[in-house]
Amino acid sequence: MVRAARKTNPIIFYHVVCEGESEVFYMEKLVQFFKNNGIHPEKEIKPYRPHVTNNNFTLTDPMHLLDRAKKIKSDKIRFQHPDKMYVLLDNDVFLTGQYDKNTFIRACNAEGIIPLFQQNNFEDFVICHLNDESVTKWKAIVSTYDAPLTSEQVKQEIVSIIPKYKKGSIPADIQHVVFSFEALNRAILHSNDVNIPFKSDLVTLLREFLCS
Repeated sequence: MVRAARKTNPIIFYHVVCEGESEVFYMEKLVQFFKNNGIHPEKEIKPYRPHVTNNNFTLTDPMHLLDRAKKIKSDKIRFQHPDKMYVLLDNDVFLTGQYDKNTFIRACNAEGIIPLFQQNNFEDFVICHLNDESVTKWKAIVSTYDAPLTSEQVKQEIVSIIPKYKKGSIPADIQHVVFSFEALNRAILHSNDVNIPFKSDLVTLLREFLCS
C-alpha cells in the first residue's frame, strides 16, 4: 500500500525516541493538552516507546536509541523537512562509565539528531512542574544521597511529595496540575534555575510550543 505524501504547509513533527515509558506517557498527555488548548496546531510531538528485549527489559543503551532515531529519520514519508528528530534519555546512564556522553553527543550531531537529557531522572522533571515548596523538599531529599537516585530510591522517596506516583504514569489526581500553563512555565523556570540540581532538556520542546 502506497502512503500519500504530506500536503502543502505540513505539520512540523518533533519526533522523540524515549528511553522510558514515563517520558512517553508524559508526552502523550502533553500533546493532548496542547490540542485541547489549540496550541500551535501546525506543530506536533510524536514520542516513540523504547525498544525491549525478548525478556521485556528496556534497552537503555544510548546507541540503540540513536539507531532507532536514525531509522525513523531515514523514513522519507514519516520524516520530512522541516521535522526534527530527538533522543531523550536519563543522564545517569552515563555515570557508570559504560557509555561516553561526549561520544554519544557527537554521534547524534553527525546524524542531525538532537540529544535531550534528564538530569538525572524523569521524576526530577515532574517535580519541576510543582510549586516551590515541593521543589525545595525534593532538593533536600536528593542532597542526602552521594549519587543520583536509583530507580528504587526514586520510588521510595517521591511518594512523600506525590503520594500515588508510579513509574510509567503520573497520578490522575495531579495531572490537571502538571498539565497546565502555570506548571509548564514552572518547569521551564525551575529547569533554568542554577540553584536547582535537577532539570531536563525537555524544556527546549516546551519553549518551542509555548514561546514561539
